[in-house]
Order: sequence, then C-alpha cells, then structure tokens
Amino acid sequence: MSKYKESVLDNGLRIITHEDKSVPIVDIQLVFKAGSRYEEEHQKGYAHILEHMLLKGTTKRPSPVLLAQEIDSKGGYKNAYTSRESLVMILQAADNYAEELLELLSDMFLNSLIDSVTLENEKKVIIEELKRADDNTESFFGRFTFEKLFSGHPLATNILGDVESIKSASSDKLRTYKEKFLLPSRAALVISGNMDHDRAIVLAKKYFNEWSSEKSDIVQSVVFNSVNQGPYFYAKDTKQTLVAYNFLTISAEKIKELAALDILQNFLNFGGSSVLAEELRHKRGLVYAVGLINTTFNDAGLFRIQTSTSKPKETIEAIKDIFHNLKSSFTEDLLSGIKLRLIGAFKLRIANPYNQTGFLSAGFIAQAKLFTPEEYISEINSISYDEIVRVIDTYLVPEKAVITAIGPEDFSK
Repeated sequence: MSKYKESVLDNGLRIITHEDKSVPIVDIQLVFKAGSRYEEEHQKGYAHILEHMLLKGTTKRPSPVLLAQEIDSKGGYKNAYTSRESLVMILQAADNYAEELLELLSDMFLNSLIDSVTLENEKKVIIEELKRADDNTESFFGRFTFEKLFSGHPLATNILGDVESIKSASSDKLRTYKEKFLLPSRAALVISGNMDHDRAIVLAKKYFNEWSSEKSDIVQSVVFNSVNQGPYFYAKDTKQTLVAYNFLTISAEKIKELAALDILQNFLNFGGSSVLAEELRHKRGLVYAVGLINTTFNDAGLFRIQTSTSKPKETIEAIKDIFHNLKSSFTEDLLSGIKLRLIGAFKLRIANPYNQTGFLSAGFIAQAKLFTPEEYISEINSISYDEIVRVIDTYLVPEKAVITAIGPEDFSK
C-alpha cells in the first residue's frame, strides 16, 4: 500500500499526505497557486506582502509575538515564502502537536487580521528587504536575468515588488487579492511525517471547512513565447563577473523531457567530479565554484549555469565548448550510472520530511495533483539515450543560449 495519498474536500482543498511512522514529527505546508506572475501592474509584490501579513496576528492571537510563542513553546518551526507561482505557509513540530499545528495554521490563514497599523510598519520592513536584495549582487543578478529572459512577461516581475507598489498596498487591497487567489480550489494541504491520511482528512475538515470558494477562480495566464538572444550585461564595480549561461526549456506538464533535463543536470553538475567542475575549475582554473539549476513554470522552463570569474570571456567559451561536445561526452554507456546517481541523491534529499513535503508541494504547483517520488523515479528510469539526445538537440544548443552577466567589464564588447 502506497504511503502517498490524496483526497479533495468538498470546498476544493486538496489533501496530500506522506505517512512515515519512522520520524516523530509532522511537516505541514499550506500551498497556494499564487505568486508574482499572477499580479497585475498595481499589485506588484502583493503576494509577498500578504505572506508577511499572514504571520502577523489573528483574532485569537492578535500579534506576531503570540503567534511565535505558539510554535516556539512546542520547539517547532514556522515560516512562509513566496515564489513566482506559489505562496507557501509552513509549520513543523513533534508529531504529538499535529492537531495544534493544523488549528494554528487555519487560524493564521482564515482569521488573519491584516490590520492597517501592522501593515504600515511591515511595509517599511519589506522596503528594507527590497533594498537589501538590491545590495546583494547575486540576488540582484538573479532578478536581472529573469527580467531579460522573460521581458514583457509576468515571470520577469520582481517577487518583492517595487517601492511604489509596496507603499500603495492597503488592508482592503490585500484582502481583495487574498479572496481572488488564495482559494481552496487553488490550494493544497501537504503533510509529511507521522500522521496517517484519514486523520489528516478529519482534522482538515475540522479546521478548514469554513473556507469557501465563493469568489471567481478565473485567473488570466499570459503565455510565454520568445526572448531576445542578448547577451545582457549590467555594469557593477565587483572583483569578479557573475555569469549565467541560460537555456529556455519547457513547461511543467512535460514531465518526460524534464526528467531528461534532470539527468543532464546531474551529469553536468553533481559533486566535485562533475563535468562543469572538472572543466572550469580543475582543468582551466577559471572558477572557484559553479552551479546549475533546472527549473520549470506553467509555460516555460530555465536550464541555467551560473558562476563567478575574473575571466568571463574564457569562462563563457569554456561553457560553450562543453555544450558543443555534450552529445559526445554523455555517451549511452554512461546513462544507467547517471540515473542511479540521480535517484540516489534524490532519495537522500527526500529522506528529510521537510524536503519530502517540499517535493509534494512543488508537484502540486506543477501538476495540480499528487505527484509521488515513485512516479518521478519511474520517469527517470524510463528515459532512453535517444530521448537524451533529442532534448540536447532541442534545448541545449549553444546557439540558443542567452548569456547574462554583471561585473566591472562588459565582456561582450
């Protein structure tokens, strides 16, 4: 019998659970299909502001300190985050506090005060957060890259918003935003740890039944089409140049192609023996470290190599060479070993209940339903070498790469 189960309440809220009696904790995430890509021009940053306000007090617990005391007294963990396509509330504690956590989570969401006095103070905090992000070169560079790659599309929007939109936010505007996007039909309650599915259903009905979907669930989605080739450079007085070598790929529903890209990511950038580390660091001495992220959205994907170097031209040429030779370096004989390595690393990661819940939450955002680790592993195992070659030829051709960089010297001249 599978440890992974899924049910849907009458109000549309999806309940996704992974029961694991070997760990004496529960990790709970309330996941919404919301985020910066759904915001209108006058709502920039609203999902992120609302995330902050959901942690600031309820009718029953009318201050952030009282909310914090509830979880602190249990030795637990409380957090929330906003992305381009999701808003997530997180609670974690020992399993004997499972019902208390669900009561607290429902209170934080359903009975959030979003009062104007607290909001005005929090807006100052968020503006400071925005300034801090601007001062952080890597954070700024990430936003710069998205602005150039997805220019004219909502994915380019800064998750934090801008100073003008943050200052213009009001309690009424945030409540309106909440009523439009944070609906049970756009949400999932995801639970990992020592709680069985039937109990999760009982408690979800007890604490979330009053949450109704009376408002319209019509949300416009702008389809992403294309991008200019760049390169894009931002001048900044830094000791090194941050470089990203970007490939636009595929949307979240194309699971098989995403699995092939995950295999290629693992081949190129797993551990100190990876292709990128060997070529860029060990052979050429161009970089200290290099990263590769394979991410996907409802209508687009991004396969992104990022590093920092004092020799950006040489580094870009070296990365270009790696992709020119990718089909010859990733031979068919290597495929089974790369699959085993990827699956092993994946199992190690989701052994942590927090990561397990995160995987299930990401699956809900991408697939609008339960997507289990077993299904993911099955997809990885099903990939043939011909499919790897097809993905390389379709998406990872050097001529299709879009280069972004930030540093002291414009390498493109």
